[in-house]
Amino acid sequence: MQSKSSQSNSRNLKLLAGLAACFMLASAFVRFRHDTPTPVMQAVDNRFSAENAAKIVSTVLAGNSPHPVDSAANDAVRGRIVGLLHQFGYEPDVEESTSCREGSSFVCARVKNVTAMLPGRERGQLITLVAHYDSVRSGPGVSDDGSSVAVLLEVARMLKALPPGRHGVLFVFTDGEEAGLLGARAFIRDDVRVPDIAAVINLEARGTSGQSFLFETGASSGWLVRAFTHSARRPSTNSTVSSIYRLMPNDTDLTVFKSRSMRGLNFAFGENVGYYHTGHDDLGSLDLGSLQHQGDNAYDLVLALRDEVFPARDITGNLIYTDILGIGVVSWTTPTGWLLWIASLVGLGVAHRRLRRSKLNGHGDVVRGLLLVPLSVLLAVTVAYVLTLVLATVSGGLPAWHTAQLPNRWFLWLSTLLAVLSLQHRFARGAEPLGLWFGVGYAWVFLDLLAMIWLPGTSYLFAMPAMVTALIAIAISLAQIRVGELPLLAPLPALPAFVLLLPIVFLIEIMLGFNTLAGVIGMAALLGLASSFAIPLLAASTPSRGLGYLALGAVAVIIASGVLSISAPSFSSSQPKSVNVLYIQNAQGNAYLVSSKITATASMMRSMGRGASVREVVPELKTKFLAVPVASASLSPARISILDEHQVADGIQLTMALNADIGTDGIEILFPKTMHLRSLETDGQRKDYAMTSGKIGDYDSFVCIGESCRSRTLTVVFSSRATQPVVLQRLAQLPALANDLVKARNEEAVAQQDGDRAVVVDRIRL
Repeated sequence: MQSKSSQSNSRNLKLLAGLAACFMLASAFVRFRHDTPTPVMQAVDNRFSAENAAKIVSTVLAGNSPHPVDSAANDAVRGRIVGLLHQFGYEPDVEESTSCREGSSFVCARVKNVTAMLPGRERGQLITLVAHYDSVRSGPGVSDDGSSVAVLLEVARMLKALPPGRHGVLFVFTDGEEAGLLGARAFIRDDVRVPDIAAVINLEARGTSGQSFLFETGASSGWLVRAFTHSARRPSTNSTVSSIYRLMPNDTDLTVFKSRSMRGLNFAFGENVGYYHTGHDDLGSLDLGSLQHQGDNAYDLVLALRDEVFPARDITGNLIYTDILGIGVVSWTTPTGWLLWIASLVGLGVAHRRLRRSKLNGHGDVVRGLLLVPLSVLLAVTVAYVLTLVLATVSGGLPAWHTAQLPNRWFLWLSTLLAVLSLQHRFARGAEPLGLWFGVGYAWVFLDLLAMIWLPGTSYLFAMPAMVTALIAIAISLAQIRVGELPLLAPLPALPAFVLLLPIVFLIEIMLGFNTLAGVIGMAALLGLASSFAIPLLAASTPSRGLGYLALGAVAVIIASGVLSISAPSFSSSQPKSVNVLYIQNAQGNAYLVSSKITATASMMRSMGRGASVREVVPELKTKFLAVPVASASLSPARISILDEHQVADGIQLTMALNADIGTDGIEILFPKTMHLRSLETDGQRKDYAMTSGKIGDYDSFVCIGESCRSRTLTVVFSSRATQPVVLQRLAQLPALANDLVKARNEEAVAQQDGDRAVVVDRIRL
């Protein structure tokens, strides 16, 4: 006959196997639920159609080419948007102005926003849909943000065919978002309808596929979140992402509306991030399922809001919320979150006290279980971090791997889980399983407390497993169980934990990937947390043969997936490296072909030849580039002429004309700190350099973006002519001598963000 100890070990092994099976099934199902919905190819029953929206994308972005702010290409895109709005029965307005943003540089551009109004039955309280129509210089921006422009146009067409709602709908197509939210800034500053805006719905993209995810909310937007959850066909959202996004430096047009304490929601899809801000973000790469999901979210939400009575600001707040596998959304307020925490603590404490009298031996095993949870997280993070650095060293630098996504997952996460489970088995051995279980429960209650204090939006990750643990603890305390036995219900809290934590793991992978240490560490921490429910099941005093077999199988899979990860190329045509080619002609009369990244591709290194080295190409900037000297293309620098000069209280005031040749699409002026620049004004926009930031190294910076920079007037006030300003003129077209390097780059990589360009540097005497 088997001893009670061996029977308990066998039972725990079966529970552990069941827990592992649940983990695998939950992972597979969560990943399946991240797939995009089937696109609707023809509009029926007032349903948004991805097919119709795709036709609009093709029309608006007919050139399938880059169209940055203040360019002829962007003028053509705007003209098509205006034409379609006229065709749909609207009277659009084009609002033109100069808009600037402050930061490390004072950045200005000429923007032209397009607005169209669908009146409601009542005046005021507008629903505002926002998307930007400009692109980066390196790609056509079909997903970012041409797809959202198409969604707005299709929604405008569909709403026009319906009877008016209570509230009007304002469509805003902003310009200059990629240059720093310049169009949104101008709209907020100048449009007379801004005070009437009651809700903002902003649409974005950070890839070419994936689900449309509600990732950000405005101030006191809990009621909007609830409206979305009631209207959404397949909701994809949680307050964890929204809370963390607030801490990140990323901005979208909604940021500008939030600065005015406006209520709003921000939607985006973000898979296939390797194509983001590159030439691959084209018509052929857009996922129609993503377009469908984005359109469904926007159109159905507007339908839900257009006849609603909007609540007053003082009675709304932000919610704690999450979707459950895209089936529905659960949400509660912050005060309710505190009540859930108190209920979990009290329930677990009462059950623990009841059991301690008869079935638990002291507090030692409870404390051991509690401490093993943070230790599991710490070890998971450490293992993932070290493995990433090791693989980065083997592959020659970050990203450690980029193209072998499935082997990456198996190698990294199985290695991490095996290490964590080994730690848990080592320190849980010989302990009372039920005591460990209570310790794990207390750890989750404590994590819920920390989340409620610092990031309430993340608290649901811990609150729901903690509540389930408390309920099961009460049930266990009322049941008849033997000392040393772990009830069959004990592993159940793992299920809500898996359902809540695993989607965040996949979202981190989608948005950040394996090529950032922050993403890897975040995913590892969540997996370490999820594994904590195995701690009570690993308390066997003697090693189990079954556990040994499982460990050997895991090691075999780790070795195989590790080999595949290491042998996979870091980049491919579908997961390209991003690097720009620059021609730089400096003020000293030297010219160079430059790689924007020191780690250029092998084909680029061959093209650049032995003369390539890391050096300071522009001495004034003290920035090093991988560069090779070339013959000068003798490009003409920008020209500055003084129109007026006189003394003012702060020093010297100069009004100057800035002029440049055709082809110039940007100019930066660096004023040495020794000039003591006080202020700069252009086209009614002014920056006080004496009071605010705007410095790059030893210089105060002004940046003009777009074709209007070829002829612009500036007024500056400074106190010293001791040193000369530096002017960097940017041209969109590379000289012919760069063609071979561009061709070599295109074999393995792609231009990104600002793209390939020529830069002519000069010093000017004021």
